[in-house]
Amino acid sequence: MKVRIYNSDVELISKLFVAENASVSIHDPVWRIKQITGAKKYDQMESPDVLVNTSSYLVKEDIHFEYFDYVIDFSSTKPDMFLSAGYEMEELNFINNPDRTMRWIFPGSLETPTFLNFYNSANRKARWYSKIIRKAFKLGVSRIFNSGKFRIYYRKPLRIDALTSGVAFDNYSIFTGTVGPNRKMIMELNSDHSTTHFVKIPLNNESRELLNNELRSLETLKQKELKSFVYPDSLTNSDPSGILSNIKPSNALQLDALSGKHLQMFEELYSKTAKWVSLSSAVFYKSARQNISKLSIASRFDESWSIYRSLKAISDNIVHDGKFIPLAMSHSDFTPWNTYASEDKIYVYDWEFSKSNTPMLFDLFHFVFQSGVLLKRQDYAEIKSEIDIALSHPICRKMIERYE
Repeated sequence: MKVRIYNSDVELISKLFVAENASVSIHDPVWRIKQITGAKKYDQMESPDVLVNTSSYLVKEDIHFEYFDYVIDFSSTKPDMFLSAGYEMEELNFINNPDRTMRWIFPGSLETPTFLNFYNSANRKARWYSKIIRKAFKLGVSRIFNSGKFRIYYRKPLRIDALTSGVAFDNYSIFTGTVGPNRKMIMELNSDHSTTHFVKIPLNNESRELLNNELRSLETLKQKELKSFVYPDSLTNSDPSGILSNIKPSNALQLDALSGKHLQMFEELYSKTAKWVSLSSAVFYKSARQNISKLSIASRFDESWSIYRSLKAISDNIVHDGKFIPLAMSHSDFTPWNTYASEDKIYVYDWEFSKSNTPMLFDLFHFVFQSGVLLKRQDYAEIKSEIDIALSHPICRKMIERYE
């Protein structure tokens, strides 16, 4: 049975391989493409860039594919017809999400499942899944995991050439991104079967701004010459995307609890970026006040109303004191799955949500809460206990005393 293709995936493939705003014409007489919302048929297009085809009978159906610079072909048509017409070819496999949309795309020539570098294998089930896929690639039977394949025929350069300009690599794989307002695609570039770089490709204004924020944050870290932790290097290219170095060490561990290495990172980051700011003028305080107001509207139960009153009283009392507080740079999405650890350092990536003026130890609380809730399934008492342990660490006590 032929695997159905979603129109949203066709759009992503066109954006990645052809152009961000490529015009797509779909020839789908066998109805393989699902949810073609607003898509135009072949004979309705005036000057399309791309032909997306699912039929094995293009010539019989009088479809002049040679008018197109790019053809994305999901059919079983043999390549000879296109190659003899002067096209070059890229053959790709894909593995679907549970909802049958594409998750990973990679060339048929990929010998090692380097796309697993996109995969969060923090729990046991995910680790087993990763091991099975690696074993399948090693035994040469990886096709059993493939959801399908397609070919791209082209007579003009592919967009991925511009996306990866300036970086030498042997092969690549693609993660189509997590659905949501901040969605982006990520290309993984590899040499000698090991990932060397990631290319982040924003799909909307929100994800573009997050990428720009990450690139600015990485430049700030570089200027501060921080030594206690490792962060990606960033490169520029001719396409509006970001190329980041892979910082995952060969002996990488993902820790679900804070260690002295994490606290050493905080200590150095604060020492290089901290500044004293009037609380009433701080952006985070204004944002907190807005959130407290929203909580008052949503307070339908006695318990949430009590929380609202307590938070409002605290925020009112603090600002009336006319306090100045130390704010510093933060990662702001500091979690076990955004960090790796070796014997002497931690490696921190995905700085998209980084902020320059955040209350100190925000990353500490965020790490413990995220790990406790999502990985360890801890209750409030257990999470509070972990926070207390972290705050009592000598490095943490020293930081608190310095900025009190």
